[in-house]
Amino acid sequence: MTQQDHPLHAGRQACPVAWYGAQAQERPFHYHPQLAVWVAASAAAVDEVLHSPLCGVRPAGEPVPPALLGTSLAPFFARLLRQNDGTPHLAAKRPLQQALAAVSQPQLCAALATALAGCQPLLRQGDAAALDTLCLQLPLRVMAGLLGWPLLGEAVGVQQLGCVLAGLAVTATAAQIGVAEQALSALLAITAQPPASPTPLWQALSLAWPDAQQRAANLLALLLQTHDATAALLANTLHRLARSPALRRRLRAEPTLLAATLAESMRLDAPVQHTWRVVQRDGWLGGQAVQVGQRVLVLLAAANLDAACHAQPAAFQLQRVRHEHGFGAGVHRCPGSQLALAIAQAVLRCCLARPLPWQAMAVARQFHPVANARWRQFADITTGTAR
Repeated sequence: MTQQDHPLHAGRQACPVAWYGAQAQERPFHYHPQLAVWVAASAAAVDEVLHSPLCGVRPAGEPVPPALLGTSLAPFFARLLRQNDGTPHLAAKRPLQQALAAVSQPQLCAALATALAGCQPLLRQGDAAALDTLCLQLPLRVMAGLLGWPLLGEAVGVQQLGCVLAGLAVTATAAQIGVAEQALSALLAITAQPPASPTPLWQALSLAWPDAQQRAANLLALLLQTHDATAALLANTLHRLARSPALRRRLRAEPTLLAATLAESMRLDAPVQHTWRVVQRDGWLGGQAVQVGQRVLVLLAAANLDAACHAQPAAFQLQRVRHEHGFGAGVHRCPGSQLALAIAQAVLRCCLARPLPWQAMAVARQFHPVANARWRQFADITTGTAR
């Protein structure tokens, strides 16, 4: 199995569209003997797995990864909504969805204005390193502002969030877990307390989540999810805009097309390439018998490129009906999908109004080393500006 044929590394290909499309068409649901996991690739198979009562996010009887046991990361992990199934998960997730959906345009605009003011040095710098930092920091500043803790979107907070994510990764070393514990302690000390000026979003979630420890953990989780996914969505779309001066000109003339641009960019360059499920009771998936304890690799990126859902799946088309899987599906679908898109759309509008090094950005070939993400990195480019 070559690196290009490996389903966990396909997102590192320069253009994995053809590979993912072939998986969706030719191997919709299959067993991968080298990885010893089932793989769901077609849109139908991905939908079936993500909606199936047979599957959950954790193995039965293992609420926390063994590597985290005995560390402060273990109780934090156990409290995360995204790592739990069943009625308690649904009861806690509904108010989160409602609170995120209730963020108003004026609230978002105010948070964005504050975030942009804080990122002015990066915008003025405008080189490769600044662009990478901007893609990461600007969405985090917006989310942190909406929650009432703007400091968590600044450099130190961003670094601490990255350390926690590294410690939670399945590849984490003992040293990374130790660093993550220190970062987590500092972050929870903030999210466990009301912000100095409580925001509507914080107030809504404070009422919905009376348990202080659960609230602190899941408020922090909103920032952790923004850290990788929204940054990757923004960077990938900027790369696409960099490669198409005509698209940039069109969007400046017709900014209402930004939403469709984001949606189509996310379909072709899914920020989150795959997710996992665990079979929690014997049954059938994709016409195959599955057993308790078996793992299922869910290729969200392949489902987005399934010709059964999208005619000419490799083509970038603003005008098309989409059945997107970028934010997952079922009970664990990302609750902040619309807010993430709104933040990314607002940031892109600002970027289009500035002379960024578009020509140099277009030739970026590197990706951030995040296991399940396709996240463009511009740090290998040279500085230059072009409209």
